[in-house]
Amino acid sequence: MRASLADASFIEAFFNEATNKTAYAWVKEGQRILGADNTRGWHLHPFASPSVHISAEQPITFAEFLRKVEKHLTPIEEL
Repeated sequence: MRASLADASFIEAFFNEATNKTAYAWVKEGQRILGADNTRGWHLHPFASPSVHISAEQPITFAEFLRKVEKHLTPIEEL
């Protein structure tokens, strides 16, 4: 699933039933700026440094990921 945002970025959610892989990414200007996935255990790619892996103690839900995106979105009035 891909959802376009008003600032020309998008959120992508992916699930592969065969491998049980789930991944979420917020992408802007062709670069991941926030991500989470369960490859080799759940982890977060944080906003400040999206190439880093921060282990998560439990699965990251899509709703939880969207809340993290929301914290960093620029209000529409500023676009």
